[in-house]
Amino acid sequence: MTFSNFNALDLLGKQVSFNSSLGDIIFPNQGIVISLILNLSGSPEILIENGGSFYCLSEITDLKVF
Repeated sequence: MTFSNFNALDLLGKQVSFNSSLGDIIFPNQGIVISLILNLSGSPEILIENGGSFYCLSEITDLKVF
């Protein structure tokens, strides 16, 4: 599922998995989306339970919603 195929609000409460990167290192992430930030810039961010960081939807890859 790509970001353009859904509304970011639909992710709240859903189990997701995705990859995030820091330089050349890729980190797998998985959890329930517990928070959503809607920015004026148009780049929503999500927080997963026990994630500790917000992830910009435009910067994550391989997003899967269960």
